Order: sequence, then structure tokens, then C-alpha cells
Amino acid sequence: MDYSKEEEPNLPHNELMYENLSLQKELERKEILLEGLLFDLHLLQESASNRMHIKDESEKLILALSQVRCELEEVCSLNDKLEMAYAFVDEKEAIAVEAPQESVASKLYAEQKEKEVKILESSVEELQCTINVLEKKVYEMDEELDRHQLIRNLLEHELQVMRKRLLTLENFTDVVDSFNRNAGHSEDQISRLLELHEAHDRVKQCKEYISEIVLHSEAQAMQYQQKYKTLEAMVREVKTDLVANSVSVAPILEKTKKCSTRTRGSSSPFRCIANLVQRMNFETDQELSMAKHRIEELEELVASRQKEVKFCNLFFLIPMTVCTLNTRLAAAESMTHDLIRDLLLVRLDMTNYAESDSLNLSIVDFHKTLATSERRLSRVNMNNELALYWKTNGSQPHEKTYGQGHPRQISIENGNRRLQRINTPSIIQLKACSFDGNHPALSSLVFFQLL
Repeated sequence: MDYSKEEEPNLPHNELMYENLSLQKELERKEILLEGLLFDLHLLQESASNRMHIKDESEKLILALSQVRCELEEVCSLNDKLEMAYAFVDEKEAIAVEAPQESVASKLYAEQKEKEVKILESSVEELQCTINVLEKKVYEMDEELDRHQLIRNLLEHELQVMRKRLLTLENFTDVVDSFNRNAGHSEDQISRLLELHEAHDRVKQCKEYISEIVLHSEAQAMQYQQKYKTLEAMVREVKTDLVANSVSVAPILEKTKKCSTRTRGSSSPFRCIANLVQRMNFETDQELSMAKHRIEELEELVASRQKEVKFCNLFFLIPMTVCTLNTRLAAAESMTHDLIRDLLLVRLDMTNYAESDSLNLSIVDFHKTLATSERRLSRVNMNNELALYWKTNGSQPHEKTYGQGHPRQISIENGNRRLQRINTPSIIQLKACSFDGNHPALSSLVFFQLL
């Protein structure tokens, strides 16, 4: 520009004008370009501002997106928690729905257990009642045993009296034998043999009665022992059932089936008692049949012995019968001692036993045998007293007279004649020979005659 201004004077005016116009045109073009550039700059500024705005907005959007992402994560966690809460609520609702059913089932279970407890209590009461009944029966049987003990003592006393009387009869047979040796008459021998035969019959009856008593007492002792054992076993079973039932009441909530079966089994204890009584009756029937068989064998043995004795000689029969009577009396005495010992053992062991029909029948038979034995003993006692009275006074007790030729009068006269033949030295000799201790009953009899 400066160069052009310096050359302006050298150029012509047209050229200057042309140049001016061209310069103006160039200036205008430059201005247009400048305006375009300014517009572009303005556009660039606007675009830059827009970019800055977009950048700010993008940053804001990024921040918002990050916040939204955090919020989404929180929402997801909250949704998970909500789902868990919903599941928990569903479980609680299911439990709440099942709770009434479980409560109803527990109520039914509790009612069932209460019923079972009541059944157990009733069974325990029944068992206690059975125990009380058994104790009453035991007490009654103890009283019955005491009564039998008294009867046994009376029978022992009667046996001792019978032994003494049998010894007196044996001594009387010895005295009559001595009388017969002194007297040589056949009538006296016949009467002596008749009296000896009668005494032998009485001794045989007494021995049969003693054997019957011994057999009956042995059978009764065995029966009492068996009843005692069965009753002990029965009381032990009842006590074990009672203890088992009382123990089973505690764990009843855990063992329902066992308790129910136990209550059903233990609620009927009378069935086992009936079975035991039936078994005892059967055993007593067997024992009675065995005892009857044994009695029949003994009767056959006695009949055979009687037949053997009848065929023996009468003169050899008297000392043999005396020896056999002594041996049999010794055997009977040993048997009575054994019987007394067994009865004492039974009395000590027998604290519990039951009554039955067989016991009543045995008691009735025992009383019958006792009555028959008393009648026999009364007859023997009367005969012995009559004989002693004849010996001491030489006449009848009531001085009843019979007609001439009467058999009773003839036997009385024969007895009086035999007693009148007895002299004092023979009595003293009998007294001296009888005080050696072998025959105490004979010594007492001779001493009574001397008095």
C-alpha cells in the first residue's frame, strides 16, 4: 500500500481510478470475506458455545446416569429385599395357616393321652383292688391255717393219747398172756384170744386212722405249698404289672403304642387269676386222685397182711403182733414227727395262699375224719376204762346185771375169775420188770394197779 502511494504521481489518473476501483472492489471483496469470516467466526463461536453447552449437558447427563445407575442398583437391592420379605411373609402366612391345624392335632393328641392316662389310672385302681382282695384272702387263709394248726395240735394230742392207749393195750395183752400162762383152762385161753383179736382189730383201726391222717396231712401240706408258690408268683406278677404301669405313665407322650398295648393287657388281671385258680384246681384233683390210688394200695397191702396173719399160728401170733405193733408204732411216730416238721415248715412259709372249692372239700373231709376218729377214740377210751375198772374193783362200773347164760354176763364172770387169780407177787414182779424204761405205759398201769 505504501509502495502504491509512492507511485501514484507517476501513474495516470485513470489508472489511479482503475486501481482505486479495483482496490475498492478488492476492499469490498475483502470486507465480504471478512464478513464471511466473521460469520464463520460467529458460527464457530456459536458451535463452540454449543459444544461447551453439549459438553456440560453430557457431563450432567453422565452424572445423572451415574445417579440413575446408583438408584437402579438401590432399586434392585430393594427389589431383592422386597422379594425376600414377600417370601418371608408367604412362609409366615403358611405357618399361620398350618398353626390351627397343628393346634387341633395337638388338642386331639392331648385328649387321647388324657384318655390313656385315665385308662392307666383305672387299671392301677383295679390292680390295687385285686391286691387288696388277695391280701384279704391271704389274711383269711392265715386264719384258716391257724385253725388247722390248732386242729393239728389236737390231733397230735389225740395221737399221743392213742399211742399211750395202744401201749396200755399191748401191756394188757402181756398181762393177759401172763394170766393165761398161769391159768390152764381152755375157756380162759379162748377169751384171751378173743380179747387179743379185738385189741388187734382196734390197733389196726388206729393205725389205719393214723395212716389216713398222715396221708391227708401230707396231701394238704403239698397243696398248701403249691398254693403258696402260685400265689407268690401271682402277687409278684401283679406288683410287676403295677410298677410297669406306673413307670409307663411318665414317658407316655413319647410311647403311645406301647402304652396303649400295655393298658389293654393290664386292664384285665382277673383272667390270669381265674387261669391260676383253674390250674390249682386241676393240680389238687390230680393230687387227690394220687392220694386215693395210694390209699387203695395201702388197703390192699393191709388186706394181704391180714390174710397172712390169719394163716399164722395163734400161739406165735401174739409176740409177733406185739413186735410188729411196736415197729409200726415207731414208724407212725417217726411219720408224725416228719409230718409235724413239714407242717411247721409249711406254717412258716405259708403267708399267702388262695381259697378254692377243693380246700373246702378237704376241710369237710378232714372234719369228717376227725369226727370218726373222735368216735373211735371214745369207744377205745370207754373199753380201756371198763377194763381198768374191772381190774381194780372186780365188778362192773354201774353194777348192771344180766341174765344167767347171757354172753355179756359170761364174759364178765370170766374176766372176774381171771382177775381174782392174780396174786400180789406177780403184780410186784410185773412192776419190777416194767420200771426199766422200755414200757412206760405198762409201768404206769401196774403202778396204778398197785395203788
